[in-house]
Amino acid sequence: MLTYVGHLDWDAWFYKPGYPPKPDFDQTLVKACFKLAREWETRSSGASAFKPSKNDIEGWSANQLVVFLEQIQTFTEPISPSDVELMGATYGFAKSQNVEVVSRYYGIGLKSKAKAVYQPTAELLGEVGRMKFVRPLFRLLNEVDRKLAVETFEKNKDFYHPICR
Repeated sequence: MLTYVGHLDWDAWFYKPGYPPKPDFDQTLVKACFKLAREWETRSSGASAFKPSKNDIEGWSANQLVVFLEQIQTFTEPISPSDVELMGATYGFAKSQNVEVVSRYYGIGLKSKAKAVYQPTAELLGEVGRMKFVRPLFRLLNEVDRKLAVETFEKNKDFYHPICR
């Protein structure tokens, strides 16, 4: 880890060409997220018999859960709907009170066409009006169940800020 004791060479940092030295960040927490995501990817492709456990994420912060779920979202092929349901049941994502976590989980489910997340997504869209969550979830819901997406929008349109609407 890069530690500065005492003096920083501000003249070099501001006036000499090049970037300042890159700190050596501890990546232990993020590597655990990436490792678990790879386990799910290999499970989804049939290349491993990974059995998820609640202990996989024991002690993780919400930020680690977000990193893990974002890694899942980047997979070339979505995980299977049954794996989405298994993930939600094992890790409790669908019951999370953290909208950062639950919205990403629902996004994974919608990409996988896991019907179990369609109605909960619609319900979340009636509770959260922040465009950061509303726009991507509506787009994904529209791709899998346009009727539900339109009904959800019509039911909640007055709840949304005009820019979001």
